This record gives sequence, C-alpha cells and structure tokens, in this order.
Amino acid sequence: QHILSSPYTVNVVPNTADPKYTTAYGPGLVSGTAGEVSTFTIQSKDAWGNNILDSQPRSSYAVLAFLPYESPEESAAVW
Repeated sequence: QHILSSPYTVNVVPNTADPKYTTAYGPGLVSGTAGEVSTFTIQSKDAWGNNILDSQPRSSYAVLAFLPYESPEESAAVW
C-alpha cells in the first residue's frame, strides 16, 4: 500500500569523529626525505565508518612518525 507523501528523503549525518576508525593516506605515509615536507591526508570517520562531513566540526590529531621495523614504544618518534 502507498504511504502518503512518499517517497521521503533522508539525510544521515555522521556522529562525532572516532580516531579508532579514522584513516590516513598519501605519499607522506610511505616515504620522505629529511629536510623536505611530506604530506598525507587524514579522513575522519565516526564509530560506524562514516566519513565526517566538511560542514561538521574539525578534529585535531597528533601524528607520530617512526621507522616501520620499530615498534612505537621503542622508536625515537618524530612529531
């Protein structure tokens, strides 16, 4: 049976950013040269994996770089 005034448009707005589900990508995560700027992108996601929208509040992240064969606890990380 038809629902009066349907179909409806639904907008799903992601929840707040959750660092456990946030991802990063770009060449700066794979390689770099000392003294040169390396870049990468962080895609904030909520706990359900939805991308945070540009219109939502921005998140701040602390990023540590370390050698791939060292654990973060044993590495001389670079901020």
